Amino acid sequence: MPNAHPSRVLIVDDDSACRLILALALRKAGLEVDSVATGSEALEKLRSDDYQWMITDGRMAGMDGVELSKRARQLRPCLQMVMISAVYTNDDITGSPIEKIFPKPIETDELVDYIASGRLH
Repeated sequence: MPNAHPSRVLIVDDDSACRLILALALRKAGLEVDSVATGSEALEKLRSDDYQWMITDGRMAGMDGVELSKRARQLRPCLQMVMISAVYTNDDITGSPIEKIFPKPIETDELVDYIASGRLH
């Protein structure tokens, strides 16, 4: 049975162009999207809003995506997380709650398909 409410996705990336491109692709697929530039902003959003997914960049100033994922897991145990990165690899996310890494430049269709396939979790 399809989910009556669209999944909510939080995008965390210090690159505003990347945030915009991802947000447009995800909204076009029927998802609700918020985006922020830093890990601290993401944690604030996670404290106040309910999300099913978080897409985080790997390398960001202040808090990288791996550290963010660990803190996010403490706030939202059921949050599904993926990373987009030009430098991080699967080895870098081992032991973190990140379930998949997508290389930059990102193929938005692949990412949207992945998230859409997990919308009912």
